[in-house]
Amino acid sequence: MNPRNKTRHPSSGFTLTEVMVVIAIVMVMVAMGIPKFTSAIANYKLRAAADSAAWGIQAARYQSIQKGYTFQMVIDATNNTYQIQSKPIGATSFSNVGGTVPMSSLPVTVGAATTLQFSPNGIVAATVGSQSITFRYLGRTETVTVTNYGSVTVTP
Repeated sequence: MNPRNKTRHPSSGFTLTEVMVVIAIVMVMVAMGIPKFTSAIANYKLRAAADSAAWGIQAARYQSIQKGYTFQMVIDATNNTYQIQSKPIGATSFSNVGGTVPMSSLPVTVGAATTLQFSPNGIVAATVGSQSITFRYLGRTETVTVTNYGSVTVTP
């Protein structure tokens, strides 16, 4: 009989205790990361809504300048949407350009209904509400402000 065959080999692998310790460490790290992840998602949703409104404002203003007639952007605070409308020369009222555009998912709220009117010379005026639109989500706010001359800023 060969003495080498009788030697015991140490068992390889991990013990149940070692596996449980690693799982516990991973769970603690995940639990620490969840608030940061939730905060990042909230900031993303809020910023996306504000950026959508800012883009709509700039697009309506540029269309008014390019086409040479009045446009307006109607912000519906109840549905979190906006609608671009135009009033060509000779028209008596505004008509929709395309469909309504969602600004955000439902948890983000818009401060107030607003209508911004854009003249062909680049001037912007609020006919309903103000030239600042506030968005709120989980205690955070973003404000989109447009000046009379069309400068758009988004501030936290």
